[in-house]
Amino acid sequence: MNNARLAIDGHKGSDYEYKLQMDLSRLGTQEIPGESAPLMDAYFIFKQWPVDITVGYTKMPYSRSSLMPIKTLPFWQRPELARGYIYSRRDIGITLKKKLMNDRINIMAGVYGGKENIYLLQ
Repeated sequence: MNNARLAIDGHKGSDYEYKLQMDLSRLGTQEIPGESAPLMDAYFIFKQWPVDITVGYTKMPYSRSSLMPIKTLPFWQRPELARGYIYSRRDIGITLKKKLMNDRINIMAGVYGGKENIYLLQ
């Protein structure tokens, strides 16, 4: 269970956003990929151009259930395919995102490093 999270996020006007999120209860654990890495997010979003550009370590946009917070899902566990044991849910990279029709359509594309997880502070 996630017990001790440190989250620092903010923005500068409507042009930049940033977020750093760690689960301190996972520090020092030796669990293998999935939802066990202590570093959860560390990224910047640039919103000055026609598309939003996210740079850093964050969730990869390949599945809606992987992108949604666990508390918004109908069950208290992600489906086996979206849990992160088969492929990593997070990675370092660049994501381009465009929202259309009052956020009803989201178009995303990205380039990622291909590493399973980053175990910082372990």
